[in-house]
Amino acid sequence: MTTKFHNMARFVIAGKADCPFYALTEFLADRLALNLPNFRVHKIVKTPSEWQDWLEKTCAKNGWNHSRSPIIWRELVDRGGKGSLIGGVNDFQEYAHGYYGVTIDIKSYDATIVAKENKKTKENVDFEEEELLRTYNPLYICITNASNPICFALISYLLSGEILKLQPDLVLTLYDADDSTFSLLNDVAEDIMNMGYGTLKEKVRVTSDVKAAFQECQIVIFLDELPCGSTETRQEWLMRSSDIFSNYGQVLNQVAHRNVKVFVAGAGNINLHLNILIENTPNIQRKNFVGVSRFLEFHAKLVLADALNVHSSCIANVAIWGKLNHNYLINIQKSRVYECDCSIVGPPSFSLPSVDLIFKEKWLKSHYNTLAQSRKKNVEKLLRHPEYNLHARSIALTLNDIWNGSATNNFFSLALASQGWYGVPEGLVFSFPVQFSVTGNYNVIEDFELTPEFEQQLLPIIKELDKDKRLAAGEIITDSENDDKKEEKDDLAVTETVDEKIPETITEEATENSEKVPEDGNPENEEEEIEGEEEGEEDIEGTVANESNRVEEIKEE
Repeated sequence: MTTKFHNMARFVIAGKADCPFYALTEFLADRLALNLPNFRVHKIVKTPSEWQDWLEKTCAKNGWNHSRSPIIWRELVDRGGKGSLIGGVNDFQEYAHGYYGVTIDIKSYDATIVAKENKKTKENVDFEEEELLRTYNPLYICITNASNPICFALISYLLSGEILKLQPDLVLTLYDADDSTFSLLNDVAEDIMNMGYGTLKEKVRVTSDVKAAFQECQIVIFLDELPCGSTETRQEWLMRSSDIFSNYGQVLNQVAHRNVKVFVAGAGNINLHLNILIENTPNIQRKNFVGVSRFLEFHAKLVLADALNVHSSCIANVAIWGKLNHNYLINIQKSRVYECDCSIVGPPSFSLPSVDLIFKEKWLKSHYNTLAQSRKKNVEKLLRHPEYNLHARSIALTLNDIWNGSATNNFFSLALASQGWYGVPEGLVFSFPVQFSVTGNYNVIEDFELTPEFEQQLLPIIKELDKDKRLAAGEIITDSENDDKKEEKDDLAVTETVDEKIPETITEEATENSEKVPEDGNPENEEEEIEGEEEGEEDIEGTVANESNRVEEIKEE
């Protein structure tokens, strides 16, 4: 029974680095560990300046009364709890002699020499640790609403080292305000550590304390979606969102790194959430806050790619304007096509305008609208879940362009706080086309030649965003303002109906009344219908010309 008891025990010896009695105790403990396979020893060495404070705290924690160096206690490693105090050097010698029959014979002079060596070794070890801490400069990343499946898809992009190449050491924090997700997130954290990412130098942190989550963070990715409750009014829902993100912003402003990069993504109200964060973080530059628009670009590019029989990666410069996830415009005015199989060929850098290669005007005018907007629903219906991986890739590509820069001349879209661009009020978050530099800075493209029709389509979106912002702030919106907005939407619908030009934009609201899409969505399937319409138009033109000639003849007579 005695042997089994000692198999479960570990002895801890602690003392000052320059203490000869600690050197004597260490010598005895090493002899026991060398001769007894089941004897375990753990050493704690403190500098003379650290010793007294550490000893007092340790004794107070365990309820011991001890005042000199060294101190020795025994711990039952398989049971936990506080240790059992043995005492000082004399107590440990008696313990070793009584239980194991082991004694030592070391002179005081030798013990003093060992104590000096211990002190020098301690100083060297402390210096090396300080140097290591000085050179250890990890990048702190936090993901909010980490139980969102987008987070799980995003983690491999962040930790692979392909995007954050210049940061070999990463510290990842998973934050979720819902304590019920802790078990899931802890399992995810353990799974991440099992994957053996070389960039992770510390264990993945899981917390519901927002202050601890944002502490010194240099990248924060918000995945909060905050769906509207079944009994909530729109204003109640927006005010709840405002309260949550106001708290986020205030904590970011207090504890995050001064140059923190903030990304708002997912299926939530991105524009409003970004607006509230910016308003509550006066110490962080506005340019550090962006909303991810690229997942909407993917949908629009894929529809064009199918029509032109190219890969979606060959489509560039599709612009997203407005309110992400809800009421946005797609502009293909400057879109380009690479590697297109047509009569004009060139090097890989050669491209052609997308609009010039789509010969069916009616397809661009109506069917493209419906296809671009319905693709998300169709894909999610097939997957039976939201497009988590698409959102994760969109975040990763946006982060890569901001963190590493981009050498391409193509542009992408970001939701930003406006500086008065294109008539959008200053401070209102809106999705604009932007171009990245090789250093990661971005600039809004300001040379889009917007048609009057396009500018008219921007107005209701701007007013809707402004209204959301005011409702979130608790402002009461009058019925007359709502009526004015309804009339503007009706006028917009009429304008889109009578417009004979190729539309540059696509809105979710406009597509609801658009014509039914052909099953394959290809403009080639409409050839006969369009040819018939063209013949009819020629007949009408001929009739008008004849009537005009007849009028001229009558005038001459």
